Amino acid sequence: MTSIPRTTRRIRPGGQKRLVSGGFLLVIIYFIFEYLRVQDNVAPFMAAIKVPALITLSLCVFFLRTEKEYLKDPIVLALLFFFIEIVSWVPFAKNNFYAFQTARNMFITLVSVFALVASINSEDRLFYFLKFYSILLFIIAIWVLTHGGVGPGGFLQDENDVALVLVTGLPIVFYILIGSEDKVERVLGLVIFVLVVSAVVASASRGGFLGLVSSLLFMLWSSRKRWRNIALVFFLSISVGGVFVALLPDDYVAEVKSIKNTNEGTANIRFLHWTTAIEIFKDNPVWGVGPNNYPWTSGDYLHLSPYFVEGARFRSGRQAHSLYFTLIPELGVVGISLFFFMTYKYFKRFRKLGRSSTDLSHRKLNILAISKAMKAAMVGFLVTAAFISVLYYPVYWHLLGLSVVIFRIAQKPEGLDHGDH
Repeated sequence: MTSIPRTTRRIRPGGQKRLVSGGFLLVIIYFIFEYLRVQDNVAPFMAAIKVPALITLSLCVFFLRTEKEYLKDPIVLALLFFFIEIVSWVPFAKNNFYAFQTARNMFITLVSVFALVASINSEDRLFYFLKFYSILLFIIAIWVLTHGGVGPGGFLQDENDVALVLVTGLPIVFYILIGSEDKVERVLGLVIFVLVVSAVVASASRGGFLGLVSSLLFMLWSSRKRWRNIALVFFLSISVGGVFVALLPDDYVAEVKSIKNTNEGTANIRFLHWTTAIEIFKDNPVWGVGPNNYPWTSGDYLHLSPYFVEGARFRSGRQAHSLYFTLIPELGVVGISLFFFMTYKYFKRFRKLGRSSTDLSHRKLNILAISKAMKAAMVGFLVTAAFISVLYYPVYWHLLGLSVVIFRIAQKPEGLDHGDH
């Protein structure tokens, strides 16, 4: 098993008042509604009386009342420019309605990111949030396991999308709970870890499987005793791997095996859309064709794809089945540059936090563990997202927000704690 420092701090009793105050409580409520979709399944009346809209409005008020120093952060600035490009397309896109809806949803996500950055301004509050997020994953995993592999609703309804969220959150569970000093948290972390992996299997998502493997391998590579752990995993794979595979559902094994079958129907459909996306980009290289407008533009370009077959069912109006092949035709070089700048800055920042000092203080070890968790989370996201259209989902943007939070906290002198928002 990967060797990690026992780094997670217990929440100080004296900080409880600050942990549950003001904007931070609003952020917690927002994440409950956004990721558990209580307005869709548990209490539908909340959607009717516009509770989610009221939460967003409250986050806006909180954002307006807080200091805005973090708006100078390079990732935040790039995010704002990305949003400006999306909004700028609304009057000009082929399908204005879809462009407007995308801009509207991105505005809500943007507000939540800013509220996240403004409210999580201490190390204790950060750990409290990450543990809370682990509990959200626990609930989502239980839902998936008891509802035939699908998620609780909204952007998590589809099995591929819910697998993405589970894969992205798994490293947080591993480093924050399983790596905790508290025995109860370690046991809880192991339970959640097993449930999340089981839920990814239950989703039967091939992209989720690839993301899961990538994330686990990255965690293994990031461990302190890398080669010992790799040798151990290799030995276990040879000795008991067959037994483990035998325990998996037959339909899941068949689904995973079909990944290498590039002549299979869904693979051909993906290649059709991916190559069509490139053709659209060739004609619209700078700005693209607008947010969520690939489906409404692809009909003019499908015939240019080498995977297009005359007489086949017309495929326009469908998503590109990939974050990258959504980004490329819809937002062009401008959007591509901003996306890869934010992603590059994300990894560079956590690499710096992980190597900036040989200090092995308690706080430094905490930051090291969080850095590993966030890098592995993004690896899992980027691999899984290669096969689903999730560019405008909140997951990636919330990871960016957390990176800003962690970097700001890491820059504070040890012991400095402003938890008053």
